[in-house]
Amino acid sequence: MFDVALVEQCTTEVAPQTMQTLIDVESSGNPFAIAAVGVDVISTPEGKEEAIESAKSLMSQGYNISLGLGQINMHNFEALGLTLSNVFDPCTNIQAADKILSDCYQRAAAEFDDGQRALQAAFSCYYSNNFSRGFEPDDSNGNSYVQRVAASHERLSVPQINFDRSDIDDHRGGETSKQDDGNTEEEPHKEIRAIENFESSEKGGWDVFQDFTG
Repeated sequence: MFDVALVEQCTTEVAPQTMQTLIDVESSGNPFAIAAVGVDVISTPEGKEEAIESAKSLMSQGYNISLGLGQINMHNFEALGLTLSNVFDPCTNIQAADKILSDCYQRAAAEFDDGQRALQAAFSCYYSNNFSRGFEPDDSNGNSYVQRVAASHERLSVPQINFDRSDIDDHRGGETSKQDDGNTEEEPHKEIRAIENFESSEKGGWDVFQDFTG
């Protein structure tokens, strides 16, 4: 349903892997996703027109809703130049998410300096417009929003290719095709991420920052 190539085409400030992770957490890649505060389950629209009608109905009932790939909140529409007619357009929605997360990161960097700590705070800001709520457990498994982002990143990240033909095992016989150089000790496996944009560490725990509302 979601063309990941759009991420590279439509983002200008946020690293593509980071944006892909955000979209996975927010909407699972569904461009017609709708969430409403106070509503546990909303039927998934089958297309844009149905999504627009569903959004209109929820708004008319007074619900606070978020829409599309990046789950852009209705209260941000005016500032981002969005309407119900264009918010379900994948590229337009990604561009809006790009702007929000970028702004959050700039604010976080001013508080915590550049780097991963600021990026974690930026995700909290994207989620709740402050630097603390995104670190508070709020799902049935006791995970915070930032923890869900980290888990998604780990699942989506694929190691970069770091081998050549001589490194490939001959699976027909179970032997490697590399010539024996007399050294039988195997090198430890080291995973290298394709893009190291967002890093998580269970050892470091999840810092809860001082609340900041912009």
